Amino acid sequence: MVCFVLLSNRSWVPPACLHNAYSEEAGSGGAPFGMRQQQQVAAVIGSANHKTGSKQLVCLGKAIQAAVQTNVTIKIISNTTASDAALVAAAGQATLGRPSFLVTYFHSSHECYGVAAESKETFKCRRPGFPCTAKGAPSLSLEGCYFSLPTAPVGVLHFVRDPWDVVTSAYWYHQQQPAPEAWIDVPFSKRAAAMLAEGVPEAALKALGLDTSSAESYGELLRTLPEDVGIQLEFWRSAPGLYAMARQAQFFERHPGGIQLEYEELQTGWDDAVTRIASRFYPRYVAQLVKQAKSCDTSNWSKEKLESSNHVTTGKHSGEDKLRLQAALAQDAEVQGHLCAVCAAMRYGCEAWCRDGERR
Repeated sequence: MVCFVLLSNRSWVPPACLHNAYSEEAGSGGAPFGMRQQQQVAAVIGSANHKTGSKQLVCLGKAIQAAVQTNVTIKIISNTTASDAALVAAAGQATLGRPSFLVTYFHSSHECYGVAAESKETFKCRRPGFPCTAKGAPSLSLEGCYFSLPTAPVGVLHFVRDPWDVVTSAYWYHQQQPAPEAWIDVPFSKRAAAMLAEGVPEAALKALGLDTSSAESYGELLRTLPEDVGIQLEFWRSAPGLYAMARQAQFFERHPGGIQLEYEELQTGWDDAVTRIASRFYPRYVAQLVKQAKSCDTSNWSKEKLESSNHVTTGKHSGEDKLRLQAALAQDAEVQGHLCAVCAAMRYGCEAWCRDGERR
């Protein structure tokens, strides 16, 4: 495997090589290069993907602002670029011990490169943030991308979730009426075009019997399609984001200022998770932040508040409902293979449907 690629004035190291280097270093009793000492950061990038605790992350950002009295920037439905992080870090450098906090939905900005089949030359993929094939077509992949961060010391906080649960939660979320997000009501033709541009194979949509030129909305499609078809459509819509979450998880795992928390851990041990975050980034404000962030803990919400929230979906459906939908996903070998690959990249076992990163 080629473990170093020179790309113009940048370099790219494939995540698999980073994993190998990390394993070798950890096996010898050491820690990855750059992680032996935790330095004080000027800013923290808080990142969550769709249905992985994004609302809790926004709530946490507001709690940090109240408890720590520092600069908090919230970018809704937008990717974080290196310049975004640099601006926030500049503000944080003026408040030593109280780093700025940048909340962003979806993956942080990154560039992807392909390798031409014949010449073996590298080239930039057409669309930032999306891997491509040797011919430049968008693809679903864990490889070929790098992330841009400023030279200022920044920490990262990343929420991840079992991808099988992400898909089922998104399936329920996008069926709601009224639609919780405006794009759900636009013609499916526009959503299908976006999916194809992000690497979803057209053959997968055709295999589901879908008309990619349909004027019917995405939400209406999910509500009217047979359940086993609708959940597979939701997988393909979610797939580019799932791969981006996994690539980001691989990158941040090696970052010296990184904390990654599983969504499941947040739901069962919110105070412990906030304590860990505060101890790393805001050690002088642990008690204040834990107290301020209690309102973000859904386990403290009343039944009425949970039922009125359109972002809380899993708790409104039975475990049998979830298993039935996930079994429908597992019926398609291609879908199952993608989900198991993402599970393995994020070190999720996904034991019910995968074994050692392979489908059962």
